[in-house]
Amino acid sequence: MFRRGRNYYLLMGRCCCFCGFGANIRVYTSETAMGPWVIASDINTEPSGGRHYTLPCQQQVVTVVGGSTDAHGYAQLMWSGDRWQQSPDGRKEHDPQMWVPLEFAADGTIANLTNCSTWS
Repeated sequence: MFRRGRNYYLLMGRCCCFCGFGANIRVYTSETAMGPWVIASDINTEPSGGRHYTLPCQQQVVTVVGGSTDAHGYAQLMWSGDRWQQSPDGRKEHDPQMWVPLEFAADGTIANLTNCSTWS
């Protein structure tokens, strides 16, 4: 859960223990930390639905990128997810992560995640 401007955001997805195909990420919003919460969107499920995810990850954390601001003047936020069962050598402790920026529209909605290899 995090706050951006006047809104609180809660990002939740299926808890799939070490699933290599990833999980959804539902976005809930509220004007207060205690709710009521409203589901806004799913930012990791492709239009075909089911287990077709844009990023084959399970959500880990949202982090503030220190000193950076987004296009609207707010602190830049980075989403990260665990890529279970995707290490080249098959070792659990070598499973990679994905780190991608969260992009917001002017109205505060979060855009669908995209698979980007680099960003600044």
